[in-house]
Amino acid sequence: MKVVGVIMAQQCSSVWQNSEHWQRSITRAAACLAQCSPDGILINQNRFADGYVPDIYPGQGLLSAVHAAAYHRPEHHLLCISPDMPGLDGPLLRWLAATGKSARRSCHYQHHALPLFVHNSASMRQRLEQRLTSDEPVLTDNLALLDCVVIVAPEPDKLKRITDGPS
Repeated sequence: MKVVGVIMAQQCSSVWQNSEHWQRSITRAAACLAQCSPDGILINQNRFADGYVPDIYPGQGLLSAVHAAAYHRPEHHLLCISPDMPGLDGPLLRWLAATGKSARRSCHYQHHALPLFVHNSASMRQRLEQRLTSDEPVLTDNLALLDCVVIVAPEPDKLKRITDGPS
């Protein structure tokens, strides 16, 4: 199964989205994903335009964004990144994708929900759909539902988000 890159723009604060650095960060994220030779790049943001994938269930965080992209491209695995990770590079993404493909499971780096490789399957989409439409509160960034392999990043400082602040 091929991989599509997804820029999780909806995961950034509205302050960041309205900053002068926003478009540059989207361009940089797309260039980073392009190093992994994806079969296309999508942007998860609540806009209805070509190349954008809005949440089907808005306001439910990362799981909602994954759900929207997974249903939009059910024939592709997903390589999801945040645009506010200036240190992220192609080798880290390729390693993440290779690990997920070989394990046939979703995976992410330890202590970081993003970047995230999503092994897109019908059963995973069904679990997400059930969780997001149930009456139970959704822990928006709880990736346990995806049954992820957690791997250690060789260079964890490259995974730092602009909004993380000093270590």
